[in-house]
Amino acid sequence: MGGYNGDNDPSRGWHINIDPGHSLRPTDAARYVVGVNEVEMLCVSNRLGSKYTGLQRHAFGPALIAEMRTPFARLKPGHGFDNFLNARAGRSKRYAAHFRKNRYLELRHYAAAEFFGYRSLSDLLREPISALEMDHASAQASSEHLLETFFVLNDWLREQAGKLTLVFQEDNNQRLVVCDVADVHFAGDRCGFMIVNGEMDLGLWLADRSVIQIYEQLQSQFEPAFAMLCLDVADAILAGAQIELASRALEDAIHELATRLEIEGLDIQPEKVRARRW
Repeated sequence: MGGYNGDNDPSRGWHINIDPGHSLRPTDAARYVVGVNEVEMLCVSNRLGSKYTGLQRHAFGPALIAEMRTPFARLKPGHGFDNFLNARAGRSKRYAAHFRKNRYLELRHYAAAEFFGYRSLSDLLREPISALEMDHASAQASSEHLLETFFVLNDWLREQAGKLTLVFQEDNNQRLVVCDVADVHFAGDRCGFMIVNGEMDLGLWLADRSVIQIYEQLQSQFEPAFAMLCLDVADAILAGAQIELASRALEDAIHELATRLEIEGLDIQPEKVRARRW
């Protein structure tokens, strides 16, 4: 565990490193990806959407939506899907969990104050540890849950994409421009922004002028990246968070997405049973 000299300042985060317990056993990114509800973890810590707490699905989600739109794609739980996820695991410090190190997983979901009395360490770590140690049947069910969530999200995005527009900001002195900036509009409402400088950063405005963001995406995947942020908000709502967006039209659309997920039973993670080998 790494912190700031025991400081319980709620604005600061602590890091927890988890290794798999044996030098020859790799950290299974795919098992973490399908098994951990990162939105709920970050909502508890009030760290959802910040610069260094991106969700793992931000790393693979836009590509997964693109695959779903390929007529001959083969998407089903199993070794092939695990390979897809492992190849796209977040390896930069933009992610709350990142797999840059070969031998351990670094978690940065937690506010420092969480380690000073009101939650036990076993409670804080239950979700990621349970995911890394779950048996094959649990991993299969968790993979199915993730895929079904994205199928619902993809259908929702197809219906909503026509409401999305970009309005690029003009700059009279082009020689000083180092990036392009655009306002994102949904059904006529200004709902967020896009910054392009080789890669794209995208944000949604909340009513209090704070923002939920996704970073380092391809501009060609603007719509899927936008969908990732909408899914983050929908999952936060299903977890009990009170979120008000700057755009009422987008807020209504995201509540519709949350309702669809709830109807399909996708608001509840499958049970994670510990494998016997542990």
